[in-house]
Amino acid sequence: MYYHSGQLQKNVVATYWNGSIFTVVLAASHEDCGCGFSKSLAMLIHEKAWTQHVDLPTRHRPGQTPSLLDLVITNEAHLVDRVVIKPPLGHSDHMLLNFDFICYWLQNAVTKTSFRNFQNADFNALRTFLSTLSLTSDSVNLNYLSFKAAIHEADEAFVPRKLLKFSSRAPLPRNIRRLLELRSRLFSKQKLTDRPEDLEAFRSVRNRCKREIRQHTQHVQSKILQIAHENKNFLFKYIRRQRKTKPSALSLRLPDGETSSNPQVVAEMFREYYSSVYNVDLPNWHPILPQRHFQQPILTADFSVSDVQDLLLKINPYSAMGPDKIHPRILKEAAVSLAMPLFDLFKQTLRTGTLPEAWKEANVSPIFKTGDRHSPASYRPISLTSIPCKIMERLLKRTIFKHFFSNNLFSSTQHGFLPERSCITNMLIFMDSLTEAKDNGHISDAIFFDFAKAFDRVPHGPLLHKLEAYGIQGEVLRWITSFLGNRTFRVKTGSGLSSPSPVSVGVPQGSVLGPLLFLIYINDLPDLISSNALLYADDLKIWNACDPSALQIDLDRIKCWSEDWSLPLNDSKCAHMSLGGDSGNLFVIHGAQSVVGITKVDLKKDLGIWLSSGLSFSYHHQLAAKRGLMTLGMIKRTFPRIDKRAFHTLYRVYIRPLLEYANQVVYTGLKKDILAIERVQRVATKMVTGLRHLSYESRLEILDLYPLEFRRLRGDLILTHFLFSTGLVQQFFTLVSDNSRRGHDKKLYKLRPRTFLRQQFFSYRVINYWNDLPLEIRNAVPQCPHFISRCRSWYLIMPLFGKTDKKEQLRKLISELRRKKYSIDREVGALQAQKRKLENDIRIRAKNNRMAEVKILAKELVHMKKAVSRLYSAKAEIDTIISELNVQTAMAKMTTCVKTSTAVVKAMSNLVKLPELQSTMQDLNKQLMRMNMMDSSINETIDSALGDSEELEEATDLEVTKVINELTADISANVPSVAPESVSVIDSVDDPQLDDLRAQLHRLQE
Repeated sequence: MYYHSGQLQKNVVATYWNGSIFTVVLAASHEDCGCGFSKSLAMLIHEKAWTQHVDLPTRHRPGQTPSLLDLVITNEAHLVDRVVIKPPLGHSDHMLLNFDFICYWLQNAVTKTSFRNFQNADFNALRTFLSTLSLTSDSVNLNYLSFKAAIHEADEAFVPRKLLKFSSRAPLPRNIRRLLELRSRLFSKQKLTDRPEDLEAFRSVRNRCKREIRQHTQHVQSKILQIAHENKNFLFKYIRRQRKTKPSALSLRLPDGETSSNPQVVAEMFREYYSSVYNVDLPNWHPILPQRHFQQPILTADFSVSDVQDLLLKINPYSAMGPDKIHPRILKEAAVSLAMPLFDLFKQTLRTGTLPEAWKEANVSPIFKTGDRHSPASYRPISLTSIPCKIMERLLKRTIFKHFFSNNLFSSTQHGFLPERSCITNMLIFMDSLTEAKDNGHISDAIFFDFAKAFDRVPHGPLLHKLEAYGIQGEVLRWITSFLGNRTFRVKTGSGLSSPSPVSVGVPQGSVLGPLLFLIYINDLPDLISSNALLYADDLKIWNACDPSALQIDLDRIKCWSEDWSLPLNDSKCAHMSLGGDSGNLFVIHGAQSVVGITKVDLKKDLGIWLSSGLSFSYHHQLAAKRGLMTLGMIKRTFPRIDKRAFHTLYRVYIRPLLEYANQVVYTGLKKDILAIERVQRVATKMVTGLRHLSYESRLEILDLYPLEFRRLRGDLILTHFLFSTGLVQQFFTLVSDNSRRGHDKKLYKLRPRTFLRQQFFSYRVINYWNDLPLEIRNAVPQCPHFISRCRSWYLIMPLFGKTDKKEQLRKLISELRRKKYSIDREVGALQAQKRKLENDIRIRAKNNRMAEVKILAKELVHMKKAVSRLYSAKAEIDTIISELNVQTAMAKMTTCVKTSTAVVKAMSNLVKLPELQSTMQDLNKQLMRMNMMDSSINETIDSALGDSEELEEATDLEVTKVINELTADISANVPSVAPESVSVIDSVDDPQLDDLRAQLHRLQE
């Protein structure tokens, strides 16, 4: 269909589309918004979670810029594949779009699957049965086989099975199915008879069906959201099942070019590919790592039965089973009974240096990363291993961590998989260095490295050598040697399970010790680098602002290290960025046979954050807002009606993490970025039933939410508190040495930045807010929830806090009061217009001798005049406050050194009397809120005036008589006399005539 840009706003944006696919031809330029179509349509696509599949220009004319005018939009991402642009037909200047429209055959096939019904399990009997378990064999393997057999026997005996039927359509309760059958019968009967009573009966049952189905859906979804508090994966699965189209089964490309989706064939193809990765020829030689400095080596691991029991109780009962088919729920429920047998088994494996064969098996699940979906190289292997083995790994991990931290063996540049370090700390250090260099007028060069299959290609021999050099020896080293040796894996895809294949290299992804072993293997690499360097597991970046030659030398050293330790670089994925400007420098990788230039990029994604060469995160904010709006569209389709409780679950699980990831790093201070992110929450709060037409502030108050800008500021303070508690604060801030006049020992020294970029960075923008925090909040115990809760309550005084300049506070107060004053003027103008209409209506009724109606309308006029009077009083009160604030502003100008003296700031606060002003403002806001609901107040006043109170009735009659005399003076001679009883006040508020008059009055006011 063809749309002119003007029609687009009226037709496409205003129309709710629930189909599968449509194409649009736009009369707009490719340069309109950089994406080929108007921003309103782009925003609509994001909000509805649609997908636009064309990304190249489709219209070409000589002498004109190519334009993207032909769009293919679907409501499911998997509906269209392989969009190809071909030459136009005839003399048209629009290209042809050739694409594959993927149709899915939704079979209503019913499959039966047996599940463990833990709700009806006899856990007491299960614990009693397992409490008699003892492992007495001298063979580790036999003991574990006995343990596994006892678990399986208890599982079969005390956990009943439930046969569930799955179909492509969700099952409905019996009463709804009967209603649907009745609806069908009534519809057939109505078609035959064509009688009105049969049509009415059909409509009644039809409406009842819709109501019952809606209530059933809401009941099911409320149960799912309750379960989602404990198991978020359950919610994800439900949303995926609600898709109208399902992605096709996993398929891979065969050597002959055809694709196969047979689960067994696909599993075998993955096994062959992963075997080529896990089994590579390694050189027999590797460098010798010098012995590291430590007090004493690790020879064994000390743990107790209670340690084993605590880890059993912390098991996630919803996690997947390993190859040994031991369910985690059983281990968790029988933790007390199984702690001693597992303790004996763990000690035996540690003492003998041998592991059960089942602990060396893994079921590998391919997880798609990026690239071609039909290539096995685009999938990351994730291993599912034995859960009891993971418990033993955690015990060893605790021992190794204690050794490394007590001897300070971990590199300070490593931020991956370590406590108190994360992607945020990594990127904060990186950006702090870059913004400081930019503030000093320097341009930084950064190189991002990518190791090819890093976790899967760690050689076991050099890894064990490094473990010994770091002091991991004795029983622990023998246990890890057995853990890595003679491993096998199978690939599981759907119902397909491949044959076993051996593993000779790599650390298993999905295990507990795997990430830690990789950190130890790469731990010595930063020692060779003279430039700035940071690691997050295998993600390495180095940068330098002054000496590009040193950066090239470090690059060569990294290349040599990767070759010596058999961890090759992926040269094609390494990238170079000039940050803060264009340095003009180029860097190369010197290989054994060739020299490869590193690709220079202007945009790079690092640890989930998009960074541009200009040190801007605007693109990151755009993508975050886009993903948030698309996720909102998906939620709207899945959950048509959302109450407050459901909203909190969905919003906190799906939306807010997308908007707030790395907020402390990516904040730019630009209004467009702030509004783009805040808009997502504005749209999200409208999803709640009954809140769509309320203001944003009202919706936030009802939903107990805060603006995202406040949450960002609160996150800055929480991170600063975290840095103080972990000792990392001096990497970002300079502490004030002389605290005698500052009042505490956590005062941050504030330098004056030269650039807006540095001014908006975390290490500068948080200083004022942190220094002005109350002492009881700032000195909260590390990791104490009181700090977060107090920061949350701090929002109530947020507009008047964190500013050492009281004149700025007064200016904002005066501005806010003036806005209130203008709002009152608008209210008065509206009431005056209604008053004139009401007076005219009274005159008309008086001429027609309808005095009962005149009296009612005159009462309304009296209350309206009183409302106007109250508004004028509020306006006069605001004028008084503004006058007082102006006087205080003049007094504030005489106060000096406000920014540097806490004592003067306190005196200024007392002078301005902000608490009293806040109290006055709160009272004024309450009064103005009552004024905003004037129509409701007038109706309530009329009801009260028509009550049983005789005194109020008499006072009102006097006012009404006065108004009637004034308004009807010019026509009173022509009006016949009326008996007093004919103009009596209507006593019943339920009188139909009074209801009609009120309706007429309401129409008149509108």
